[in-house]
Amino acid sequence: MTEYEKSEKAEFPEKSRQYVLSYWTNYVRQHEWNLGHPPPVVYAVTAHSHENVWKVCENGIPVQDDGQYGKGIYLTTYTPYAAKDLPSSELVAFVVHLAALGSIYPVIEHPKQENSLLGKPIAEEYDAHVVLTNANGEPYDFNTKGPLFDELVLSNENQAYPAYVVFAKQKDQIPENTQVSEEVNEESIVDWILQKKNRTDNLLLSK
Repeated sequence: MTEYEKSEKAEFPEKSRQYVLSYWTNYVRQHEWNLGHPPPVVYAVTAHSHENVWKVCENGIPVQDDGQYGKGIYLTTYTPYAAKDLPSSELVAFVVHLAALGSIYPVIEHPKQENSLLGKPIAEEYDAHVVLTNANGEPYDFNTKGPLFDELVLSNENQAYPAYVVFAKQKDQIPENTQVSEEVNEESIVDWILQKKNRTDNLLLSK
């Protein structure tokens, strides 16, 4: 059994942590190429201004030493969430990465509490942190029914390969709750983006 398979079957005493693990495991299994071939590779995105996007492609995603869910490289599977910190009038460019997470540690610690993972390295014996969040970037409250997003924290840049760049117009034109999923692959990424955006005049795709 691989380390990833062991992490898939891990059991945690906190129900919310177990739910994060189950949620992520189900998401991974939506990608057919992961079935029977751990560790998984998924699509994940980062959002940038048009001016800065090529720097990320050339130099990689900067490590957040003081990241609120641990020290590492931050991505998400949700395009609107990726752009949440950009000005609403900003011209947005998404870098779609192939992310190899390996064994994941499900995070539920709030960054403002004493037991937070703020600036801490990836948990020992794990390759990445995964946290489910609300729109404000706080750990998701499973007693609510608000929109759910995620943050992926990778230990090093070798776990994320920039595969595509998608240029959109303004941040406020991005549909809510849009997730990069198994629908995105080399054959369908253009159709997927156009379908989600529903505006064929707003996009330019570079590979």
